[in-house]
Amino acid sequence: MTEYEAGLVTIEGQRLWKWHGYLARGCLMGLMAFLPFAHITWFISGALIGLGLCVVLRWWLERKVSLPSTSINAPLLLFSVWVILSLITATDLTYSLFQVKNQLFPNLLIFYSVLFFIRNRDDVKMLLPFLYLGLLVMSLYGCFEFWQKNGNLLTRSVRIGSLTSDYIYLSTYLLLAIPMAFLGLLLPGRGFVKGTMILLFFLSLVCMFLTFTRIAWAALVLQFLFYGLVRNRVVFGIGLGMIVLVGLLSLFSPLIRQAVMTYGEVKPDEKVEGFERRVEVWKFAIQEMVRHPLTGIGYGRDTIRKVYDGNRIIDRDWWHTFNSFLDLGVEIGAPGLLLFLWVLYSLWRVLWEGMKQGDSYDSLFCMALLMIMVGYFVRNQVDHVYVNFPAQLFWLFMGLGVKLRLLQQTS
Repeated sequence: MTEYEAGLVTIEGQRLWKWHGYLARGCLMGLMAFLPFAHITWFISGALIGLGLCVVLRWWLERKVSLPSTSINAPLLLFSVWVILSLITATDLTYSLFQVKNQLFPNLLIFYSVLFFIRNRDDVKMLLPFLYLGLLVMSLYGCFEFWQKNGNLLTRSVRIGSLTSDYIYLSTYLLLAIPMAFLGLLLPGRGFVKGTMILLFFLSLVCMFLTFTRIAWAALVLQFLFYGLVRNRVVFGIGLGMIVLVGLLSLFSPLIRQAVMTYGEVKPDEKVEGFERRVEVWKFAIQEMVRHPLTGIGYGRDTIRKVYDGNRIIDRDWWHTFNSFLDLGVEIGAPGLLLFLWVLYSLWRVLWEGMKQGDSYDSLFCMALLMIMVGYFVRNQVDHVYVNFPAQLFWLFMGLGVKLRLLQQTS
């Protein structure tokens, strides 16, 4: 019985305290498994509403409105306040308010719900099978989709999206989920469980390949290079050696170089203009940050299209900056971007400290979360997918990491 539960003077109050915790953890289980599933948004909305009601009920039972004390609070809340202040100068106030409701608030709700309702390490471990269930279903359906559409491994005429909305979201989801599947391989286990984790890990890698998203492939490689550099130099050496080998072969063999540079293009005879166009958009975004340095043009990814659509840079296909940091800088100004970087730095520091706890479960868990941060924000350098379910799943994971660190400090 917790301090607050013991202080409740009525049997009804104690029952409410017990059952609202069960409900909140049930909502978190559902989100862990089904956040990326594009066709059950009603379920996701219901789970978020359930979490919101549980947080409000908790505050009512405690007779005070408060948040768990963490080193993340200051940067995260200051960033949130700045986003709200930026509404004053928003180009489209209605749209930006809508984005605050649908993007910012769910991230905060999920993060603090984890801190409120996850009580111990057993609760953390209890959530992971739901992630693995969702990843298994997503990977199996993705492979089935590729087969059903007669996909070709030598082209990207079929780029699977599985049960997400498209291949971009699927590849981003896999960057978030694969490190946690890797965690399952690292943890002690044997027999059926270990075999299942091995199968799930390699199935998810196959699914990642079938998205034919080269930046996601690169981010995945960097995740494991980072793991090798920090935890296992043999893994780092093998990975780096393979990259050097491919680089040398590409350097001395025009045929291999052509294959590496053009693999997966729909029309190999066309020039690839994606990177050049991105550089052009990035330069434009920096110029606009200089023009609107404080509060930006308004929160929300679509604001850029609303303001600049029709000029020579922004159009129907290139409707945002394709870089999360530049997007935030244009939307909410340089101070908002700096606050967001402070949030990421604070998260990194907490997870790094947790990772240094030997070979414990907490250490391996925090290592997986650091891999997620590396992969996710490498992915976000050439696109802006710090939105919707990827951002919400990111904050669910970060909440678990911060909670583990709090448990370390209090044990």
